[in-house]
Amino acid sequence: MKKRYILGLIGVVLFILLIVLSLCLVCNEEFEVDIFLLKSVVKQGEEISQDITIESFTDTSYSVDVVGFDFFALSESEFSLSKGEERVVELSFNAVDVEAGVYVGYLSVSTGVTSEMVPIVIEVQTQNVYFVPNLDVSHNYKEVVPGNDFVSSVRIVNVKDTKDHTLDVTYQIQNLDSEVLFTESESIVVGTDISITKSFNLPSDVNLGDYVFIVLVENEESFGTASDFFSVVDKKVSYSENNMVYTGIISVAILLFLVVILILFLRTVGERNRLLAELSRQHSLEYKFSLKDLEKEEKVALKKARGSKKVKKDYELMIKKELQKLKRRQFKQTKALKGLKSVKEMEKKLDFWQSKTQKEVRSELEKELKAKFRKNKLF
Repeated sequence: MKKRYILGLIGVVLFILLIVLSLCLVCNEEFEVDIFLLKSVVKQGEEISQDITIESFTDTSYSVDVVGFDFFALSESEFSLSKGEERVVELSFNAVDVEAGVYVGYLSVSTGVTSEMVPIVIEVQTQNVYFVPNLDVSHNYKEVVPGNDFVSSVRIVNVKDTKDHTLDVTYQIQNLDSEVLFTESESIVVGTDISITKSFNLPSDVNLGDYVFIVLVENEESFGTASDFFSVVDKKVSYSENNMVYTGIISVAILLFLVVILILFLRTVGERNRLLAELSRQHSLEYKFSLKDLEKEEKVALKKARGSKKVKKDYELMIKKELQKLKRRQFKQTKALKGLKSVKEMEKKLDFWQSKTQKEVRSELEKELKAKFRKNKLF
């Protein structure tokens, strides 16, 4: 009985593979881009770069362009690739003369027959951001039907002090062509933090596609930004509606097996993605708070050294090395988590890493950094 069950399961899996292969042949994609979104936060005066890999599935010529920006540079914009060949294109951005704000556009990769669009969002902030906005767009509003409301929670945190400050806050909704669909401004008073729920009714004739919700927080001392994506769709497609594709090509019995297998597979993939996202959030907080505490230590060291340029330079170099070490450790954790086969193993490993609090991690970094500086007699 068990053997028959295994053979039957293998048969269903093979059938699914045949369907997938058939769909792949129908799709007949010409190329693939290794990223689906480019979103970065940069301080004024800084530079960023991103390598983009294009893999060709046929012999053809390519045209690459950045739309919506006049301050991006591409290492090359036109080239030809053979089947199976790859090309790495460097996309660089210099924020030296760019005003603080959120800039939206996209990278276009085209063969003349088919094209692919990679959304780009660049948040340019002042060197010091004392009032940090955070967005929380719930899953229910990641897709919105025209004529319905888009809702997002906005939290603004004062990282400077506990006093009340008057801030100018601007809310915007833009499409990927940098066209502003909606904008609203208000002045608010923030102490330690404030939470706001914003609701916008989308016009019934709004174009379908991807949009960016933007929050700009400004006063005379800092300019903070936050952004998140959502889509305007004709209707929200349910999982059961997607499965109807199979009803014309398979029998009822095989369809039942297929649905069960797909549900189990999607649940597993969803759980894995959730755990990887949780690790990414943990890494983000770990980096943020470590950097904040190390910069605090830098100020103390500079005060003791009476503003010595050598101490400042050495301290900044050491901080950079320590944060690079932190990033390498985080990369290894992500790679290790992806390598685990079962969700239970991933949960166990993630719980183990999370048992080490942010405070402990920062304490380790600071302790190691101080030891190196004492050894070098920097203070």
